[in-house]
Amino acid sequence: MFGRCVLETSLECAEPTFRQNTGRCVLETSLECAEPTFRQNTGRCVLETSLECAEPTFRQNTGRCVLETSLECAEPTFRQNTGRCVLETSLECAEPTFRQNTGRCVLETSLECAEPTFRQNTG
Repeated sequence: MFGRCVLETSLECAEPTFRQNTGRCVLETSLECAEPTFRQNTGRCVLETSLECAEPTFRQNTGRCVLETSLECAEPTFRQNTGRCVLETSLECAEPTFRQNTGRCVLETSLECAEPTFRQNTG
């Protein structure tokens, strides 16, 4: 520990790759995080609600970094759209053959029409 004796509960850790964890200096890439609200992120324990996610393919989802192509979206009004959780009423639909229909992206040739006075006609 750089030739010095330091209190194990001290905020000071000898190695730059070590961080405090429940009063012990543990390797920052360890899977062990001190607090249940902290998660590993590029080898550091960071608050799970942090905007910082380790991987570019990960996005925040109810305070957790989840794979952006995950089927899990944080909010019930959000739906997957080309691997991103977007507001279901957004004008943005993932596929060119999909159109908005009562706040959902549905296949434009779908029999489902938003309005009761509308019917499908050649897609």
